[in-house]
Amino acid sequence: MGKNWKTTATGSLLIAQCIIEAIVAYLQGHPIDYGGIMIRITAGIGLLAAKDSNVTGGTVKQSSK
Repeated sequence: MGKNWKTTATGSLLIAQCIIEAIVAYLQGHPIDYGGIMIRITAGIGLLAAKDSNVTGGTVKQSSK
């Protein structure tokens, strides 16, 4: 998984928001957009797995600045 706290936080929040929105829609009796849910969860997973912009590849450890 990614090491950048910004992309990790954004991905986690996107997934959490999506799940909460689906639960609220279900509890209120509104239709649930499953396609939109899958797209946003996939985007959140992509953000969680994103590589830092300052790492070119390999197993180079990044600084914790």
